[in-house]
Amino acid sequence: MPGEAPEQPTVVSARSAADGVQARWRARGATSVALWHLPDEEIGQAQLADGRRLVAVVRAERAAGEIVHEGADGSGFYAVTAYDRTWQQSEPSGAVAVRR
Repeated sequence: MPGEAPEQPTVVSARSAADGVQARWRARGATSVALWHLPDEEIGQAQLADGRRLVAVVRAERAAGEIVHEGADGSGFYAVTAYDRTWQQSEPSGAVAVRR
């Protein structure tokens, strides 16, 4: 099944919330989005291959979305990758620091 990776997504914000960290993103053309929690701003293949960094994979019902990383302590950075219906992965977004 042919497909084309979605365009690079953007993390709009990552903010501390009472129950964790709320991350918001934009991912045009994606059918699914993966949220990553990183210890620093670096995001590359090594970080994306580390399953401990993956918070969630969710369906992208719209071009924008959000999720709460429950239990997160407000440290680190968040990034997203977008996927098309054939699971072709976009370039990762830039990593965004958590705002308190």
